[in-house]
Amino acid sequence: MNKNELIERICDELKEKLAEKYDIEDVSLVTCRKNNGIVTEGISVKVRELNTMPCIYTDKLNDIEDEEYLEKIMDRLIPEVSNAIDNAVRADISTDISLEKSRDRIILALINQDKNEKLLERCPHIAFNDLAITFRLYFRINEMNASTLIDNKLAGLWGLNTEDLWNIAIENSVRDFPARIERLDKMLIRMGGERMAKEPGVIDNPFFIVTNNSMFYGASSLLYKDVPEEIYRAFEENYYILPSSINELIVVPQSICDDKDFLKGMVESVNCSLENPTEYLSDSIYFYDHDRNVISIA
Repeated sequence: MNKNELIERICDELKEKLAEKYDIEDVSLVTCRKNNGIVTEGISVKVRELNTMPCIYTDKLNDIEDEEYLEKIMDRLIPEVSNAIDNAVRADISTDISLEKSRDRIILALINQDKNEKLLERCPHIAFNDLAITFRLYFRINEMNASTLIDNKLAGLWGLNTEDLWNIAIENSVRDFPARIERLDKMLIRMGGERMAKEPGVIDNPFFIVTNNSMFYGASSLLYKDVPEEIYRAFEENYYILPSSINELIVVPQSICDDKDFLKGMVESVNCSLENPTEYLSDSIYFYDHDRNVISIA
């Protein structure tokens, strides 16, 4: 059984089994373009009257070798998809995307320019060094943050240009996702407990982490008006900014380390260990010059 036959078989069986409980409109293979040019395939389940579509990524299905194993996979997939549908029903995401209903949910997101060249062709954005400031419409699903990119079509429907989106998004982001600036060692201990305090290099680590209260596109908190100055006051000196992901940044006082090659190597090492390549931000390092109030590539 080749992959196309396998996908067709799974779609047919899912549709048949799920139809016993839900009004299934379609089960089909879809292609999704994600951040950083990552393209994924998934089996999407469309339920009538439901505004979100649960998706099973096909890389989970690569190891199927025989009919018996396929049956075991289906026994797992059916309750998994059923649970996802139930969660989507409870979330009850509105189909109303009017500006009146959406305005308070427009937020900022920093992404890499080069790796998102095609994506940026179809959405409003602002260049920021080798990064791009984009805009997203966020919503909540079962206490989790989720979002979708605001493209040219949606911005046009709202009658908003890039400057309009920036003014709305910066206000919303500061209000709903306030910046969190914290010593890296304290954050690691807070998240990892006392066990983390015993890890080498954690205690008295002089680096700071910059994110937001949800660590959701937290790198964009660097764009908030008062944040670069607030970081400066913590150090009372200029500093380097290391992009560890789209969700957080690490800042290093210039007096602690002024070796750009070493810092760049740190960033590249962190990026190589990212579990999710869609969270990659950049291999560059940046420098904040307080006298000029400028953040630039170091």
